[in-house]
Amino acid sequence: MNSNTQSRSKFLHIRLKESEFDQVSKQFAESMDQTMSEFVRKKLLDTPIIRKYRNISVDECMTELIQLRNDLIVAGSGIRLLGDQMNDSRSPDQLIEWTVLLKKCEDEFLQIVEQIKEQVNKISDTWLQTSTMEKDCETR
Repeated sequence: MNSNTQSRSKFLHIRLKESEFDQVSKQFAESMDQTMSEFVRKKLLDTPIIRKYRNISVDECMTELIQLRNDLIVAGSGIRLLGDQMNDSRSPDQLIEWTVLLKKCEDEFLQIVEQIKEQVNKISDTWLQTSTMEKDCETR
């Protein structure tokens, strides 16, 4: 039977000081492992542990994109409501008023879309720089 398909039936219990446990917990938090058992098993058996890697510039870009997405949702909802009001409108004066408001919302919407495009370009430039740097490191 393959070792990956065998069930683990043996238990290993250990006692740690608070500081030791904190150290192990910190290392576990920095790893990609899903469970503490998986992480400790890898440590004990000298299996490579993959650590989390955060790219701060991409995190900043993602924060900005999330904010822009929320703004886009609000603007889209406003446009939808204006469309509903225009459909329900009976007088030509109201229709003209709603059309002016719709144009204003459309301009705001297009401005947010442009900001999103700029942010996506910024992220792709960052990723391209990162991948180029990684390839340069591999060739050395």
